[in-house]
Amino acid sequence: MHPTEEEVSYEVYKKKISTFKLEDFETLYAKNVNQNSLLMSLKLSNDQTRVIRLLKNEAFEDDFYLKIFRLYDWDGEGVYDNDENRDVTITFIKRFFDSDEHHDPATIYSPVSLAKIISQTTDSKLLDTALTMPSYDFNVSKSDQKRATNIKELVAFNPHTSKDTLKKLLNYKDPDIDYFLAQNQNLDADLQDTIYDRSNPDTIKMLALNDSLSDKLFHKLLQNDEASKMLLAFAKIDDERLKSAKKSRYFHIIGENKNISDIAHTLIDIDDLELQKRLASNPAIKSQQLDKIYKKYDDKVIPDLSQNLNLNPDLIKKFFQIKDRYIDITLAANPSTPKKILSEYYERYDDELNLSLAANPSTPIEYLQQFQLDSRFFNLLTKNKTFTDNILNNLGI
Repeated sequence: MHPTEEEVSYEVYKKKISTFKLEDFETLYAKNVNQNSLLMSLKLSNDQTRVIRLLKNEAFEDDFYLKIFRLYDWDGEGVYDNDENRDVTITFIKRFFDSDEHHDPATIYSPVSLAKIISQTTDSKLLDTALTMPSYDFNVSKSDQKRATNIKELVAFNPHTSKDTLKKLLNYKDPDIDYFLAQNQNLDADLQDTIYDRSNPDTIKMLALNDSLSDKLFHKLLQNDEASKMLLAFAKIDDERLKSAKKSRYFHIIGENKNISDIAHTLIDIDDLELQKRLASNPAIKSQQLDKIYKKYDDKVIPDLSQNLNLNPDLIKKFFQIKDRYIDITLAANPSTPKKILSEYYERYDDELNLSLAANPSTPIEYLQQFQLDSRFFNLLTKNKTFTDNILNNLGI
């Protein structure tokens, strides 16, 4: 304050004039402002300092905040490239980042949090607004699976992205963006066709994995060797699609598909050993259906049946009596195997059997606790829910 303002301030305190917080004023302002007039004023004046100041007002509703956010001029620089851009980005993160008590507060201001907001939001308006931000490449962990590395790819992948925004992304004609668009469940048949007509093999495989894939494109992709394998293994398949699928030379792969509950009764009646082996290990197949497969194919499908969670306990006991090493190893890993049999496997002191037992959440906790003394079992135990839940309970968490 300059000297005159300072004198006024002293007088205010002397006279005990009531005070209120700036946040209270901002709340009052946010409730009473004419939003349309304010937006028009900002557009006409292009007063970026005022835009930044308004974005810091946390009393505005999210929808209005996003409208103001779209008026910000990034001036051709990145989201963290200068103080003003960084300030605006932080208002976005602070408003929409859903932190929890275990988070380091510093993570709220990190690029990882920005990526998390865009990838996890269900707000289509937020996703549309995110496209107005400058392109920003996120550091992602190395993986065999291709991951979204920038804002556009994250928006393209999010299933809550609006159809209008999906069309904007298609207009970029960017193969990397198309790869993630192909996986978007909100992609309608016309947009799927557009991507299919211009895509490379990897993107076409991603289309095959899309749960909202049109019937027209399903039949077309069945003619593509690699895409057809993906379709048969993962796509939703009903009776109508099954008619076309039967014509594929890779038809037996459908036995691995987890989305075949509605047509399982039809599939188990098809006389194809390769198909039945895959069905035998598929957790989508019910216990009675597994019994039917066993009665028809007997020992030819036992190694596959022994892996299935839905296997009838009587069959598990029967397979245990076979004393086959491979079958024993798979039964030791099967959560449906009775504890009495798991205990007998444990008492054999066999390393391969113990590896299966260490991964099995049905293995008694006292055995899992013994395995923790051996470093070979560490990775398996950290993924075993029974073991990790016991650790958390002991810690009081």
